[in-house]
Amino acid sequence: MKEQKQVQIKVGEPTQIEFYGDYLTAIFDGETVWVAVKPTIENLGLKWEGQYRKIMADPVLSQVIDEKSITARDGKKYRSLCLPLEYINGLLFKINPNKIPNPQVREKVIRYQKECYKALYEYFTAKE
Repeated sequence: MKEQKQVQIKVGEPTQIEFYGDYLTAIFDGETVWVAVKPTIENLGLKWEGQYRKIMADPVLSQVIDEKSITARDGKKYRSLCLPLEYINGLLFKINPNKIPNPQVREKVIRYQKECYKALYEYFTAKE
């Protein structure tokens, strides 16, 4: 199994989390770690518009998505739609790899989903 890296996320500072060569943008507001959704979807090689519609049609994800202000590397503040980290699995499970024509993109989505399955398994089988 892949070794987990611990990432320090400071309140209010965007953090780039490396995941299989991609970077997920996360921000901690003091209570919740939020993940910027559009860059995550684009990292997967998928079109944002279709995934946005899926999020907004989902009775759970549509209730927890929120717009956050993120300061980019260029120093400018941008508004970004984000999901709490614990809901990213749900977003990734909504993607049907069988509908993705590009084999590289399909494999990437499956790789992300496998990690989600492992994370859920580890959570529910962890010994205290």
